[in-house]
Amino acid sequence: MKNFMIFLILVLVAASFLAITNPTNEDFVNWGVQKMQSDAETDFERILEGTVGEQLLKLRTSRSNYVIFSVFNVESADETIKYLGIVNLFFQISN
Repeated sequence: MKNFMIFLILVLVAASFLAITNPTNEDFVNWGVQKMQSDAETDFERILEGTVGEQLLKLRTSRSNYVIFSVFNVESADETIKYLGIVNLFFQISN
C-alpha cells in the first residue's frame, strides 16, 4: 500500500508539471516566429517574418488543449501541419 501511495504521488506531481508547462497559443506563435527568423537569410527577411509571420501564424493556428499537452494545427493553402506542444517544446507530427 505504501508503494502505491508513492507511485500515485509521483504520477500526480508529473501530471501537475505537465499541466503547468503546457504551451499556449502565444507560446507556439513566438516559437514559430523565432524558427522562421532563424531560417531567414537576410535582415529584411527577418524583419518581415517577425511582423507578417506573427500575424499569419495567429490567424492560421488553432489549438486543441489536452491539459498535459496541446496539438497545434497550422492551416496553409493546401495542407494542415500538426505540431505537438509539451513541456514548452514543439514537435511536428504530420504534414
